[in-house]
Amino acid sequence: MTKRLFTMITPVLISSTALVFCLFGGIPSALALAAPLESGLAHSDVWAATTLDVDTTIDSAATQYQACTAAPNDCSLAGAIELTYGTASEWIINVPAGTYVLSQTGDLEIMGGDITINGAGQEQTIIDGNDTDRVFYITTGDLVINDLTIANGHAPDGPLTNSNGGAIRNIAGNLTMNNCTLRDNRAGDDSPSRTGGHGGALQIEANYTVLNNCTFSNNHGGHDVAGTRGGNGGAINIQNGFVTLENCSFVSNYAGNGGDALEGDGGRGGWGGAIYLLQGTLEITRTTFVENQAGDGATGNQDGGRGGWGGAVVNQRGGLSIFESTFSGNRAGDGGQGSINGGEGGSGGAIVNYETSTFLKDSTVSGNVAGNGGNGGSGSDGYGGYGGGLESYGGTFVVINSTISGNRTGEAGGGGAGNHSGYGGGVDNYQGTVKLANVTIVENQTGSYGGYGGGINNEGEFLFKNTIVANNAASANGPDCATMAALHSYGYNLVENTTLCSIDDDAGAGTTVGNIHGQDPQLAALGAYGGPTETHEPRVDSPAVDAGNPGGCTDTSGDPLTDDQRGFVRHVDGGSGHAYCDVGAIERQSSAMLTVHVRGGGRVTDDSGVLDCTEDCSVGYAVGTDVTLTATATGGWSFVGWEGACSGPSACILTMDQDRIVTALFSADYSSYLPLVLRAYAP
Repeated sequence: MTKRLFTMITPVLISSTALVFCLFGGIPSALALAAPLESGLAHSDVWAATTLDVDTTIDSAATQYQACTAAPNDCSLAGAIELTYGTASEWIINVPAGTYVLSQTGDLEIMGGDITINGAGQEQTIIDGNDTDRVFYITTGDLVINDLTIANGHAPDGPLTNSNGGAIRNIAGNLTMNNCTLRDNRAGDDSPSRTGGHGGALQIEANYTVLNNCTFSNNHGGHDVAGTRGGNGGAINIQNGFVTLENCSFVSNYAGNGGDALEGDGGRGGWGGAIYLLQGTLEITRTTFVENQAGDGATGNQDGGRGGWGGAVVNQRGGLSIFESTFSGNRAGDGGQGSINGGEGGSGGAIVNYETSTFLKDSTVSGNVAGNGGNGGSGSDGYGGYGGGLESYGGTFVVINSTISGNRTGEAGGGGAGNHSGYGGGVDNYQGTVKLANVTIVENQTGSYGGYGGGINNEGEFLFKNTIVANNAASANGPDCATMAALHSYGYNLVENTTLCSIDDDAGAGTTVGNIHGQDPQLAALGAYGGPTETHEPRVDSPAVDAGNPGGCTDTSGDPLTDDQRGFVRHVDGGSGHAYCDVGAIERQSSAMLTVHVRGGGRVTDDSGVLDCTEDCSVGYAVGTDVTLTATATGGWSFVGWEGACSGPSACILTMDQDRIVTALFSADYSSYLPLVLRAYAP
């Protein structure tokens, strides 16, 4: 196998310290008293927040738009924020439905105070940066933003000004966002460090940031125009601070591309298609990352630029924890074309842990791709990126109760001439430590030329237990795993194909007891089998059922795992007569759950009389039970058909050999109301 050498260029730090607060349920609010106002605004006492109701979309902070009285058109968004400037007061700014284009004032600076901005809804209130400046610049104070969209922000292009944070740059304040959308924002090109600007939507440099139910889409890191590297963090760049995300989505965000070089090597692609964590802490819960992409390397007069790492998230020196989240269809950057050598493809189609610590639990990483190598000239083509799903480059990567499925490494440039596809379709570990407990790694693959380790490629320390590695594919060898260093077993693993895969007991610290080789785990296709993420449920005849540690499954620290990836109880008798835990991320239940969704006016019943639903419901059946469902429309409605486990208008007949979901669709029969309408308008 080819040994890889890589030198990381670290972005210039602007702030290296973070203020530490005790966080009890949210960001600490300002404690200073609200000072009396000279503008005549109504307020009951010095403790009460002052409420300002924006009543015009005009973009001006002129005095006439700072009045904010009951008179019409005297309170602009810029005017209201101007009133808060430099105060220690509490403010509530209500922004009604409409589009507020920042055509004159530039970014809205938050300096001091405790400010809450309320919109009328994510698609109702839109603050538009007009593609000319970022939207919010937070220097001090606390800012809460609720129920609105921030779009078309564009941080200034360099090289003489800070180019980070296309929508919001937070340098020393606290930020909370609830039910917000940030879309079509971009960091500036050619920053003072001669890279593309970082954080297409949000640049975080200190303190606390809390994001709940927010959507980030089509945001872009800045592009490199000097042959250096594209900007990191297509949506968010975290330079420092404490950040939590919950119930958010990141869709089609892009780190910046490298710049072409007339002399020397092409610029490197930016890292972290959605999020780049330089330092600080980041906790992600129930969040989806779909089709984000790291930056592409550029064309070089000598070598092509290297593709950016981490299609979704890169953790370079921070602390990253991820729970109940989905990473799907993300992509690392492609290498650039070179007159001598092609640029190497970016590694880590979904997540990169770079010489630090990352924790992943109850999550699914599926359908992600590492970057392709670039075409070379007089030298060689670039090799494909490693780690189609996860890349661990030094440091420690812990994965528990999670599914890694259908990921692929990058292709070699030029069809593979003189180089090879990336290694480790599911997981690549290079000189780091990877620890797995109850993980399912299936249906991953390498690129098509000279790839090793379809499921796992290990060149470091690798510990695993109660884990499935099966049905992966490699173009060269080692379909399920390829090891330059042995995998250390801690028992009860199912590895289907051990060709080119060395497994030991970690010099006696672990054990190979209970390991299964040469058997297909018999898993259902990736799908919705309960819980917040898609999984592979074991079939009735799966050798993984009840094949885990008889003493109980435990996590990488030895603590009991009492539920599976979906949140379903572990240690259930799956048919063996013993309530042992299953190998892999999913615990097959003693009963199969049928979930019925009712859409419209109607009732769904089964042939046993157990199920009777007029709204969404779930019922458990003994595994293998045949169930016939009947849909009956109520008055004024008609049955249209089934979706999910059944389709079309005919009877729904199911064999409950696994959890299933079906939807009954009913439509309103408006023809029954026509006589009444005609009678009402009859002469």
